[in-house]
Amino acid sequence: MEEMRLRQLYAETRTVEADRKTIVDEAVRSGRAVLAQRYVTSQDLSALAAFKEYAAEQIRRLDVKLVKLAAGIREQQALVLETNRDFQLLDGLRDRALLSWTAARDKEQEELAAELFLAKRSHEASGTGRGGVRIESRKLPDPPHRVVPRVSGERNKRVQTKRNGLNSRRPAAETAPILTSIN
Repeated sequence: MEEMRLRQLYAETRTVEADRKTIVDEAVRSGRAVLAQRYVTSQDLSALAAFKEYAAEQIRRLDVKLVKLAAGIREQQALVLETNRDFQLLDGLRDRALLSWTAARDKEQEELAAELFLAKRSHEASGTGRGGVRIESRKLPDPPHRVVPRVSGERNKRVQTKRNGLNSRRPAAETAPILTSIN
């Protein structure tokens, strides 16, 4: 947005400069045309003087506009620079937050893997299961985006069986291993 405004100011400056050059060129051309005549009347000289005054006034007006545009360009360049710095700062903060989140997620996964490994080793070492860890399967709650009707008892099993496309009365629920200790 700020860069677009800066481009507009540059385009306006180019237009004003082109207008100024056109007026200067026309004043020079008019002076040469009058002086190139064989006979120059006082009316020609008067018209040339009036045109040169008009051209000088227009050039002064355009010069003032150029000064204002130059100041506007400097301000807009500062805004663009500030906006770019803010964007880079926010982008860097976003990257740092992502790296931090990724590191925390990876650490949590490593800790979980270590716990599962130790639980498996402990279970294998106990042999009898005393003091070991038993792995059970429990139904996980449905994801929040999925609407599941609340039905109880035998009818619930049939609804789940139909929903999962199975012929058995036993529900095919999503299961995940859950660690519980055996006392």
